[in-house]
Amino acid sequence: MSVQRSPPGPLSLLSPAKTNTIHYNSDSALNMATTSAQDENYFNITKRHKRCFDDSVDLAATSNREVLELQSLSDNRFEILNSSLLTIMAQNQAIQKSIESMSIKHEQLLLKVNTLEKENCEQRTRILALENKIDMLERSNRSTSLEIRNLPKQKVENKGILRSIIKSLSSALDTDKPIEESEIRDVYRNQSETIVVDFTTTSRKEDLISNYRNFNKTKRQNKERLFNSEHLKLPGTPHPIFISESLTSKARHLFYLARGNVKAKNLVSAWTSFGKVYVRKEEDSPPVRINEEGELLKLAM
Repeated sequence: MSVQRSPPGPLSLLSPAKTNTIHYNSDSALNMATTSAQDENYFNITKRHKRCFDDSVDLAATSNREVLELQSLSDNRFEILNSSLLTIMAQNQAIQKSIESMSIKHEQLLLKVNTLEKENCEQRTRILALENKIDMLERSNRSTSLEIRNLPKQKVENKGILRSIIKSLSSALDTDKPIEESEIRDVYRNQSETIVVDFTTTSRKEDLISNYRNFNKTKRQNKERLFNSEHLKLPGTPHPIFISESLTSKARHLFYLARGNVKAKNLVSAWTSFGKVYVRKEEDSPPVRINEEGELLKLAM
């Protein structure tokens, strides 16, 4: 079998094809003189300029100087902070010592206050006991005395005239037994124009006060004038006359407060008997003896 081959072509066709070689300007080994700037086979690439050694030395020196300055500034700030911290610590120690001293003084003051409060409580208890004792002694001395208020003062007044006025009380108040001269221990008018009569017995005083209250009660029911100077046949315009026990200062104050609560309708009635103050909360309630102001306040609430 014959093989027919095609005839070879021209030599120009057999020669290798011309290839374009691309060169880069970044290569330092290239001969820049032999290369044309207009050659299309070259690419224009920016050349990297290397830093000189002297510039690196200057930059390192500058960096070291800046580091030293920063370190110096940091050291100065640290010294300032350390000094401030030491000052604060010293102040804190002083404050702590001051607080400890104040705490000790505070405890001492508390102990002193507690001691004073205890002593004050004891003194108040003792004073109260003494006041009660004095009131009891004073009430005992006044147990036979009574007071007559609003009795007109006479032009000529002495103990004899006052005694005669007192003796006329028995007939004016319709007492069962007239008052004898011997039953009047003493009679006088004090600075408040009140006549104080001291009898020899407590029963005579109580009988006279009881007759006085019954007399006014009857007159009040009959809507007549209460006991006054006209009933004693004294000259001048009639004046209402008030007869009561001779109370101690404490009992007089309690009775004043009790009558105030009666007017305010917190209590139904208030009266005295044998120098003691009694009140009644309601009409049917039992009488209550008042010894202290606090008892009256609690009862009147």
